[in-house]
Amino acid sequence: MIHLIYASETGNAQSIAEDAEVHFKNQGHRVRLIDMEDLQLKDFETMDILLAAVSTWGDGDPPCSAEDFFSELQSSDEPLSHVRFAVYALGDTAYDSFCQFGKDLDAELARHGARQLLPVLENDVDFEENFDSWLEDLDAFMDAPQPDSVIESRPPSVVA
Repeated sequence: MIHLIYASETGNAQSIAEDAEVHFKNQGHRVRLIDMEDLQLKDFETMDILLAAVSTWGDGDPPCSAEDFFSELQSSDEPLSHVRFAVYALGDTAYDSFCQFGKDLDAELARHGARQLLPVLENDVDFEENFDSWLEDLDAFMDAPQPDSVIESRPPSVVA
């Protein structure tokens, strides 16, 4: 099952997550969509594939809906080596802390031993521009015969 989580102040990251949900359901995958506000670390016990669409708020902070979960994740040493993940980060290059929460979430999941499927994809205000290629890269993983395969993809990119 694919777990799609999102954290959004304005609804953009939620929209990306909902579009990804439709895409993967149309591909025949079971998908669970979760607002980070409703997420707890114990939920990771049953996760295999985690896809996150997250925005950055203020000066590099997580959206309000993600603060409690992210704080719980940061203060935990729970191993997540069974989780494979990818992060679709939304931000605005006008800020010094561009896509910072997406980068922080990516780093924190890796610190817990989760395995990155794709490099964090950093997106500027035209955040939908990279979405189809992100889905294509993830589709390649979903179609791969080896359960532990990890996509070697292009480096993180910025949509300007």
